[in-house]
Amino acid sequence: MKKMMWILLLGSGLANSSELNNLIDSSSAIVDQMNKGVMMVGAGLEYANHGEALSDGTVHQSAQITSAQVSAYNNALVSMSYYMPYGDVKQVLEAKASEHLQLVDEAVDVFTEAVVQMTTVQQVVEMAETAATPNEEEQVARLRNF
Repeated sequence: MKKMMWILLLGSGLANSSELNNLIDSSSAIVDQMNKGVMMVGAGLEYANHGEALSDGTVHQSAQITSAQVSAYNNALVSMSYYMPYGDVKQVLEAKASEHLQLVDEAVDVFTEAVVQMTTVQQVVEMAETAATPNEEEQVARLRNF
């Protein structure tokens, strides 16, 4: 019992994929037993058609699903209820939301800068159209170089 607890404690630190692997392994073991049983029934029917017997009645035990296999499968199913391959969903979604809010913030900054530049260009164009004196034309020339 102590050995089993020690193994469970050591195994609890494994990656989340071990839960999925345990379920696959335990269900595969049961499927293998079922396939073995199907083959034994088929072989037994074939022997019976020839008037012979497959065994003395003890071979069927090798195809039975054991209580250890059932327990392993049930434990794997329970472990899958806690299986989180990507971590806590709330944390993943919050991280993605934060990432995308940062992208939106950057896009707003770029857009704001573009609008300011377009407004500045529009003001320079309007000043150039209405510039009548040499002093106003000089201001327009300085703004164009800005």
